[in-house]
Amino acid sequence: MRALSLIAAFLLVTGVFCGGAEEKPAEQAGTVKDFPAEAFAEITDAEMQKFITALPKVGEALNKAGFTPPETEDADIATSLATVIEAVKPVPGVEAALKETGTNWPEFRVTMYKVMVATAAFGVEMASAMAEGMADDTTAETREAKAELEKAKEFTSKVPQKNKDMVIQHMDALQGLEALGG
Repeated sequence: MRALSLIAAFLLVTGVFCGGAEEKPAEQAGTVKDFPAEAFAEITDAEMQKFITALPKVGEALNKAGFTPPETEDADIATSLATVIEAVKPVPGVEAALKETGTNWPEFRVTMYKVMVATAAFGVEMASAMAEGMADDTTAETREAKAELEKAKEFTSKVPQKNKDMVIQHMDALQGLEALGG
């Protein structure tokens, strides 16, 4: 049962903001070959304010267009995040929403990467804490989940503490990220 809890927590992390869409081949899903290094740069106050200002309008555009994030169930955390983020740009109304709020796709995209990677780091930390309590569980399922969790920990270890602090500080304003979850 504990193994299932760990796996559920990890799936929540790797599927963060993902769900429900029909699976698409990687070349159609909007994936990126190399995860942008900017995702691990510190978020500035100005970036966060622009992002928070634009997020509700982008959310409205996504909802109006019936946006459903691409399925990323079997992908690693980096691919999952990149696939969802990159799938937002071509949605009708997103560019207009960004322009209306005084930003553009390149600015919004970079900040979205920073925010979503910081958010994923929280999920990885939560799953890691759960895994510590399962040291005696050596089932194949648990070993596999722990191995995947270690990869995710390595990936999210590069997230600056400032970014995690900013996400916590602006948690209420970031609720609009739910529009990415379908």
